[in-house]
Amino acid sequence: MRMMNPQQKASIDLLDSLLSKGSQRSKTLLHDPDSNGDDGWYMCAPKCFNDALDIKFNCTPASPGWTQSTCFAFKGQDTIYDTPKAHQIWSAALQEIGFSVIVQSASSAGQGAVGSGRRYAGNVGFAVCSPSEDKQKLIRRFTTSLSQDDFVRFLITGPSDDLRQLMVDNGISPRS
Repeated sequence: MRMMNPQQKASIDLLDSLLSKGSQRSKTLLHDPDSNGDDGWYMCAPKCFNDALDIKFNCTPASPGWTQSTCFAFKGQDTIYDTPKAHQIWSAALQEIGFSVIVQSASSAGQGAVGSGRRYAGNVGFAVCSPSEDKQKLIRRFTTSLSQDDFVRFLITGPSDDLRQLMVDNGISPRS
């Protein structure tokens, strides 16, 4: 298993805990809801992805504040980069981007049939893109899919060994 920084370790431990508890909401969050995506995860998931990460603000007087659960809901055209430097003038961003993922199709994670006690992990079909050799545009290198749960795990820790090999086979050099 790859080495994780403290934020990744805390996020993965929380993810595993949340997944084991079903639909309970937690006051402990996978990452800062005001983040611009530079909070230690492998991929840059800025606050525009809070809803997809099931990070919600609870307005009820009894328990106000941010909460977290596991009804992950990434959707088509969500685009996530490997660096927060991707969110600048595009010509400059292309010089910094190692790769990106663009969600092509998805089904949300969530609870199964009422009373079944089962949880549906969802699905995310996505394209993996990297800059052209002249760094003028992104080129789709391949497509693959993961469950929504495993997609969140990928955002936190980076590609699994199998996905990493697929990236290398398609000319992408993911960072360690």
